[in-house]
Parts: sequence; structure tokens; C-alpha cells
Amino acid sequence: MTGKHVAAISVATGAVAGGPEIDITLDAEGSAALAAVTGQLAVQEPPQSQLAIYVHGEVQSSPFVSQSIQGGSIVITGGFTTAQAQAIVDGLVQH
Repeated sequence: MTGKHVAAISVATGAVAGGPEIDITLDAEGSAALAAVTGQLAVQEPPQSQLAIYVHGEVQSSPFVSQSIQGGSIVITGGFTTAQAQAIVDGLVQH
């Protein structure tokens, strides 16, 4: 899946941890693809259950998937700064 399926994306302050998070909404095609991929990953044992998020050929995040992601809304959190989160957003928007 590529950034062409991103309908909306932004950096926000997380409601729980208060750190930066990336909020993504996918189009219908992207939503269906993500649900299928995460459904397959969710039944795997770590580390095979990881989903790599690439921007400009580099892994930016690789979360473990514990369940299928339905509905096309994604929140990516992690130990990144606001600038790092914005760089991920900028990279995804360019695709």
C-alpha cells in the first residue's frame, strides 16, 4: 500500500500519553487493503506480526499487529518527537 490511499493525515497530541501521534484516514481501497494485511499479521507470532511503515525507503515505524484494523482510521504512536512525526507525515503525503 502506498500514500496514494491516504485521505487525511496529521500530527496530533496523544490523548493518553500526551506525546505526538500520527492520525491517518484511508480511502476505501486503502482501508480494505489494511484490514486484509493486518488480519493476516494478527494471527502470526512476533516478529512476523510486525507491519513496517516505510518513508523514502527507510523504516519509520514497525508496530506489532494484534488485531485486524477495520474502518480505515489509524493512530501511530511511539517514542518519536513532533518533528519526527511531521517528517513521517510529510513523507507519506508526497507519495
